[in-house]
Amino acid sequence: MKNILSGIKKADNPLIYVAFVLAVTVTYSCLYNLQLFRNQYPPEYFMVLVLISFARDAVIWYIAGLNRWVFLVFAPVMFAFGAGLDYFVRTLKLTIGIGAFELLFQTNVKEAAGVINPALIGHIILGIVISAVFIAVRFYIGGVRGMRMKAVLLAIFILPVVLGRMPEDGLKEVKYGKGGTTERGLHVMPEKILENFYHYGLNQYRLKKLFDARKAAPAPEAAYGGGDETVVFILTDALRPDHMQINGYGRETTPNMVSEGFISFADMYACETSTTRSVPCLMTRASRKEPMTAYLSEPSILSMFKAAGFDTAWISSQGAISTADTGPSVVASDADYTFFNDGVNKISEHIYDSDLLPELDKFLSRPNPKKAVVLHLNGSHWDYHTRYSPEQKKWSPECTGWVYDCTLEEVVNAYDNTVAATDEFTAAVVERLKDKNALIFFSSDHGQFLGEHGRRIHSHELLEFKEVSVVPFAVWLSGSMKKNPVFAALEKNKDKITSHDSIFHSITDCSGLSSPLIDKDLSVCSESLVSLPEEY
Repeated sequence: MKNILSGIKKADNPLIYVAFVLAVTVTYSCLYNLQLFRNQYPPEYFMVLVLISFARDAVIWYIAGLNRWVFLVFAPVMFAFGAGLDYFVRTLKLTIGIGAFELLFQTNVKEAAGVINPALIGHIILGIVISAVFIAVRFYIGGVRGMRMKAVLLAIFILPVVLGRMPEDGLKEVKYGKGGTTERGLHVMPEKILENFYHYGLNQYRLKKLFDARKAAPAPEAAYGGGDETVVFILTDALRPDHMQINGYGRETTPNMVSEGFISFADMYACETSTTRSVPCLMTRASRKEPMTAYLSEPSILSMFKAAGFDTAWISSQGAISTADTGPSVVASDADYTFFNDGVNKISEHIYDSDLLPELDKFLSRPNPKKAVVLHLNGSHWDYHTRYSPEQKKWSPECTGWVYDCTLEEVVNAYDNTVAATDEFTAAVVERLKDKNALIFFSSDHGQFLGEHGRRIHSHELLEFKEVSVVPFAVWLSGSMKKNPVFAALEKNKDKITSHDSIFHSITDCSGLSSPLIDKDLSVCSESLVSLPEEY
């Protein structure tokens, strides 16, 4: 046997290398692509997808394996990423798009700890072990000598990919889910992994350029002719309106919002189903139908108030997301005063939204009597049991482990506890503003799956699902503000369907700002507010 292997090694037979490439290709695709196809594409396309997957993978593995040292690095990275993404496809039903990569690289240590579990670790270790076997084989066999032979073999591998363009192009026209999501393209690993690495890097470069350009941009045209006023926007995370008592939910999850007289609106459609994309969209004048670059090129709510002479602040529980190069960090930079909870990366500590209240007090004590502040909460973001203190727990048993290892009852109990904690935080803000001319606006960046459609938590690019793409919206007025006839339209408009597009126009218009940038048809304080059609 040793002599046979020794002969193979010395032969440098290109057919042996081709056989090796095909072995890696078939193994990788069967492990990590077949489940992806079953989850995301119609069954009649399955065999076409398998053939295209093999063809695509073969080209990548052929090139990566030409140099054994390149293969030594490339193989374990692709197998580890493939294993991890395959696990999340199976459990969270993620799509392997740029959104998943943003989620991977822009999360913080504490949030990452919430999804790391033995099953995921085992999946990744198995992938690395399999790659180690192929690395050992690649170092043992001979390569392909001569540029001509390498070119001929590469052409043979590329040919089926070229031929495979036709069925893929046809596949892109297939509609997915209710409402019909198109243009998802064909997700094949490791090609999609490499593509997303490239696009993520490119997006980060563009984001840095937008960030620099925003600093140099002129102030938007905005004016304010009123007196002292405090405007607060409580922007929570992953909160569903149907789990709020104020919207008819059976549990007392928001008793303070009810007793304090918040005006709660009907469905509001989110810009996106992820924080990094939804927040810059809802904070700016850009429409939710536009690309993220449009969000970051438009003035934000804070830049409008700043131009109108207000002292502005961004106070956030989401330290990592708000301080890294992300969409939220760009709009946060518009504020005069910023605070990000630095403890977010300490796994041993629980970071509660109530920790922001001392920072709010500091901001409210600043001399300018006109103030506008965004309070960006962790709210109901996974993992739920870390979002509220033991004293705030109202329902049990609660989920304290990986969300897919808990019963649905435990998941919902923990989630509802986060809603109640957010309600207590909101009550604490109201208490600070009762004696002022004050407005509070309340919303969320996106919703959350709680078992519907076999999904839990949330992910990018799933706007066709109401559970993650419909959010709450509510308004509170202090006693002195209630006397202002400008707010009479609030009660009349509360049954209208709105979207995140309304937030920029509503907060600025309701607060008394005037600007050619404000569209009255999108303001909840306007008689002309347009109600959107029912999408679900």
